[in-house]
Amino acid sequence: LKSALNSARASALAFDPPKMMNQARALLFIAACLGMLLDTGSAALLGRSRKDPNCAMEQSALQLGRAPAASRGAACKECTKFRDGHKDSEHVQPNAPLCTKCYSMKSSCNAAQFAWACNDVNDIFKVFAKQGDEKLDEPKEMHAFKNKEPEACEK
Repeated sequence: LKSALNSARASALAFDPPKMMNQARALLFIAACLGMLLDTGSAALLGRSRKDPNCAMEQSALQLGRAPAASRGAACKECTKFRDGHKDSEHVQPNAPLCTKCYSMKSSCNAAQFAWACNDVNDIFKVFAKQGDEKLDEPKEMHAFKNKEPEACEK
């Protein structure tokens, strides 16, 4: 009887890698399904963000509370709100020196929405033009560059 109990205990505590791998796969599958159910908005954009690094950057900004706006005007309002932030704060420096001018541009993830930035992402093409490089002085001439059509918020 003792030998039967000892062999049963030994088999219960036995290291069984194939069985453990199957259990781990099942847990990962369940976790992935739950993640997709709980966060379908991000999961839908995940495929696009893997293909487009700009979309991935927008997704990380989204996690910080910077979602794309429905219009250029709304994007400009968000940028202005950021720029005017912390004017009277005691322990934090104001944002105005960090963002001297606001720009709205098409979202990298959804062309019907707009993001904002404190710089013109197409400024590099002005530099190329000054250097006399006529092959790269417009956004459409650079293969991997996606023209977001930035516009200054305040004229």
